[in-house]
Amino acid sequence: MLDPSDWLRELAEAAAGCLRPADVAAPLGCHVYHNRARDEWELTLFFAATQIVGGPFDGRTTVSKFTADIAALQDVFDEVRVVGWQNARLGSDDALGPQLSIEGTYRGCEVWLRIPANPPERFAPGRLAHAYELRLEDVWSR
Repeated sequence: MLDPSDWLRELAEAAAGCLRPADVAAPLGCHVYHNRARDEWELTLFFAATQIVGGPFDGRTTVSKFTADIAALQDVFDEVRVVGWQNARLGSDDALGPQLSIEGTYRGCEVWLRIPANPPERFAPGRLAHAYELRLEDVWSR
């Protein structure tokens, strides 16, 4: 069997290449979970939140605007079974909310790729916008 760290990184990078920032994108986050019961890898890609530091909006967070090339995302997979869009949170335990979802196989492994519209709340901001210095600082690194 393939080492998951190799092919998951390859898949994440290929999928990230299908995302088109509409502004200066914050760092990209990635969360991986192996659902052993279904023998399926869940891969979630999301742009980090940006927290404003200083000025009248100090402490507020913003999200990166982006589009996704869905046709190109599907081409990344060996086989695609389901492509879906969820427009809102489905309940109080839904940590991702609105999201693009693709289920299929990649290098012979079952994968569920999710790209939420906004970063999950449980992750700290990945970028700081220093209002008085007019400077962006990436907190997350590769």
